[in-house]
Amino acid sequence: SFESHAYFNAGKFYNGDNRPKFGYILNDGEQQLYFFIDTNDYWEIKNIGLATRTNGRNGTYNWSAVPTKPFTIYFGGEDYTKLSIKLEDNTYKFYVEDYLYCTYDASFFTKEVSIGLFAFNTQLNVKNPTLNLGGNN
Repeated sequence: SFESHAYFNAGKFYNGDNRPKFGYILNDGEQQLYFFIDTNDYWEIKNIGLATRTNGRNGTYNWSAVPTKPFTIYFGGEDYTKLSIKLEDNTYKFYVEDYLYCTYDASFFTKEVSIGLFAFNTQLNVKNPTLNLGGNN
């Protein structure tokens, strides 16, 4: 089992990307889960999503593996949004500001999983990242 959380802030967006995304990535080298904030270049759209990607770096993203949901969150200027992931009982649990957004079966992965942060065309600021390991998962 493990638990991780971090506070995310978007400084600015690059390359004319009108739908930048940022958040967590879980990766076993072949399969990937992206737990992300989806916005636009004016921060008007504030959705949370979970995407999958299979077949490694050459794979195709499924940006609607779990339907995106709008949230009242703030991540521009001086504001930060807390994202958290927990692995319990072979299930990943994804939280936004301590609210459970969705769960995903950990059997999606077939190898050892690494956790990281990602940003697509975004100046990303992160505060207080934590990772607590426990158990045998």
